[in-house]
Amino acid sequence: MQNDRNLRRAKKDLEDLSDEYSHRVKAGTERAKRELLGNSMTATQKTTSAVKEAGHRVAAGVDKTKRNLRDKAR
Repeated sequence: MQNDRNLRRAKKDLEDLSDEYSHRVKAGTERAKRELLGNSMTATQKTTSAVKEAGHRVAAGVDKTKRNLRDKAR
């Protein structure tokens, strides 16, 4: 029983970790895109990119929080 629970927790932690890093990479890509193309982007494109970056950062934070809460629930 305990081993099954630990295995499920490890699987969920791994999935959340993978999702978190995926979101962090996407957020970094959006920031790099703005830095690289900054002057050639319109204000709307810059704003859209910034909102996407913020969304990815929030999603990464949610995944990290889920892992932390799971660790505290032990």
